[in-house]
Amino acid sequence: MANTATRNLSNTIDLSDIMTETILIRWNNIIDALISNHLEREVSIKPSIAAKYTFDMFGLFQNELGIPPELIYPHIRVNGYASSNDYEGVRTTIKLISSDIVLAYYKLFTKK
Repeated sequence: MANTATRNLSNTIDLSDIMTETILIRWNNIIDALISNHLEREVSIKPSIAAKYTFDMFGLFQNELGIPPELIYPHIRVNGYASSNDYEGVRTTIKLISSDIVLAYYKLFTKK
């Protein structure tokens, strides 16, 4: 059975092209390791940008920070949210994971 974070994200965006429920569960299983070992940096965004993406952290990552859609879910989780629509538009410091590491995990998770 999927955990709450997986169900919440699945209800917010169409993940059919970028992730399956199995991949979401795999991301959830390694979130603590990503936080402990692979945080690359924190970026500050303007309060007006944060407010623009209230309840749309997916859009913030994709449109403002240039994160590819398939790599956004672990970024949402590393920042302490269960889903994109949990973002209240107030936090202006955003944690980013090493792009090489997150891409390597994504390739591992999607390897057939």
